[in-house]
Amino acid sequence: MAQRLNKEWMEVRKMKATHEAKQPNVPQEIQLNPINESDLWSWEAFILGPPDTPYEHGRFRLKLQVPRTYPHAPPKATFITKCCHPNVHWKTGEICLDVLKDAWTPVWTLESLCRAIITLLANPEASSPLNCDVGNIIRAGLIRFALSSSFFLFLSFSFFLPLSSSFFSPSFFLFSSFPPFSSLCSGDKRGYWSLAKMCTIEYAELILPEKGETKEPPPSE
Repeated sequence: MAQRLNKEWMEVRKMKATHEAKQPNVPQEIQLNPINESDLWSWEAFILGPPDTPYEHGRFRLKLQVPRTYPHAPPKATFITKCCHPNVHWKTGEICLDVLKDAWTPVWTLESLCRAIITLLANPEASSPLNCDVGNIIRAGLIRFALSSSFFLFLSFSFFLPLSSSFFSPSFFLFSSFPPFSSLCSGDKRGYWSLAKMCTIEYAELILPEKGETKEPPPSE
């Protein structure tokens, strides 16, 4: 219903104003707005990758298409930013999440849906993957598969790594200690982490943690 979406839009703007007043230099974890304010059925969201995951410091864009039966039916949510995750389809951005299917109830909002997607980034479920290649890496520990040239055709290797910043050093991103995921089985956590981190550097907008500044990777040559 349009009335429900209007209420959510007012709440989102209120939360944004409060955040900017208290933390003007810190990016919001979730930025949500209609693509066109005259059409409340199509929204976009920008979410920050959760800490202690390969998506940390990445900013991901989502598209939310709201059905006319909302809130009794869930919106269709897709990643616009490429996201290397077992429960996100690499090509289409489709998300495998129960709340987007039969677990949806009218108590959910667009904002709480975005929080559920952030939680999914931190807790990949390899047993029901949309990206079977990444799911296989987690389940089977296929380090050689993750490093094979055929799989890395996904990447153009044009990501930006300033030498003056230890935060953006290759050794930090690829070979530093990798915090464990509670939901990962006994597969190749390091291979998954390295691959997902490289894709985050390549495709997501990067958020500098010191001042909340942003720097996007340059286009591929």
